[in-house]
Amino acid sequence: MNSKRGFTLIEILFTVFLIIMMLSLCYPKVKPYILKDRLSLSCEELIGDLRYAKMQAICKNSTSVRVIFLNDNGKGEYNEYLIYAIGTNISSSMVLKHVKLPKNVFISRNKSTFSILNSENKLTFYPKGNVNPPCTITLVDKETGREEAITLTIGYTRIMKVNR
Repeated sequence: MNSKRGFTLIEILFTVFLIIMMLSLCYPKVKPYILKDRLSLSCEELIGDLRYAKMQAICKNSTSVRVIFLNDNGKGEYNEYLIYAIGTNISSSMVLKHVKLPKNVFISRNKSTFSILNSENKLTFYPKGNVNPPCTITLVDKETGREEAITLTIGYTRIMKVNR
């Protein structure tokens, strides 16, 4: 009695070939959803980080918290931001979080309103929960051309996503 176990090399190669063919046929259909999720996830992460900065300012009570947008590429596009608590002097300031956005996703200075009034690339959250300046932050995906906006309102700051 000759019992045969396992797979031959040809069977394994044929199976791998079928899997690769199926993936190559499905990828063009799935790619737009992947790109859409990239921008939405970046927007949700920024909203969470802005809420985090606001809560840190409220919890620390005597300290303001800043969100500064970094790495302007000369075209008014920021691809990272830094959250830090402002101390009484530079040495007592503390970095709370540093975030780099995914490739091809950026914060548009031209479409956002945080830099119009004070020509700076920062937001400041105060211990009472308010923000300066109240503004809109627009994230853009270069590859798809999609945009998503986040609005920060005046008073006790509300941070919300604006659907477009």
